[in-house]
Amino acid sequence: MTLKDVMLAPLPTSGSVQTVGEIGTLQHLIAMALNLTANVAAPGNVNLPYLQGIWINYKSNGNRYILTASNINWGDTELIAWLRYMMYPAALP
Repeated sequence: MTLKDVMLAPLPTSGSVQTVGEIGTLQHLIAMALNLTANVAAPGNVNLPYLQGIWINYKSNGNRYILTASNINWGDTELIAWLRYMMYPAALP
């Protein structure tokens, strides 16, 4: 897939960015990377290598984000929710 294919891969019913699955995870990571390259503020130490590390971890663990030291073992839904929180912290309760 091309970058354009990934970013335009809609949910079948809503036509928006996916909030589940591998494509949804990749869409959110790419959006964060694009924000970083446009100098949009990111929380903490988030940078491009950090985002790449998230993707590598996710793919290496069968589409699960696992940090054993922190007892994190997230599937797509939890990882995407966390990525969305990092992009839009003021929008969430």
